[in-house]
Amino acid sequence: MLCSVTNVKNGSTGFATLSLLGSSILIFLALPYLPAEHILLSFEEIADSSTLAAPALQDLVAYIRETWIQNSMWPPESWSVFNRSVRTNNDTEGWHRRLNTRGRANQHMYMLINNLYSEAKLVPIQVQLVRESKLKRHQRKTFKNMQGRLFDLWDRYSRNEIKTSQLLSACSHLSAPHVE
Repeated sequence: MLCSVTNVKNGSTGFATLSLLGSSILIFLALPYLPAEHILLSFEEIADSSTLAAPALQDLVAYIRETWIQNSMWPPESWSVFNRSVRTNNDTEGWHRRLNTRGRANQHMYMLINNLYSEAKLVPIQVQLVRESKLKRHQRKTFKNMQGRLFDLWDRYSRNEIKTSQLLSACSHLSAPHVE
């Protein structure tokens, strides 16, 4: 769909149009990196400027507004990841994968109960190890570096050294997929 978008002013379809759409979409995807109380105002500012520049984004803006901004089930406080070190469910997915490898993916109920009981016995030990800083999350170097840059940006934002637009732009580049 993005490839079929035509620039209204000069009738051309090309890289510039896609670049504008792509960068606008990446800015929307960076909204969760803001503090929850800043998301609504920032969304409205981005929505106004991006739909004027790229009318093709109107449907996306409407979807984000209805689903994430004005929806009482998913208020910004529930999806803002500002200053949070764990922003994914990868740890849970890893635990689930480990549990499945102990038995079968569709193991019998009694085997599952035994495996869950064995896991539950380990929790107090793991909690103690975390308290003593002896148990840590494994994090790849790439993600550790990205996490460091993100926390640096959040610190600078909290100290009013960078504006909201600068934080969104930087975060959109941090989390953007690299396309060659």
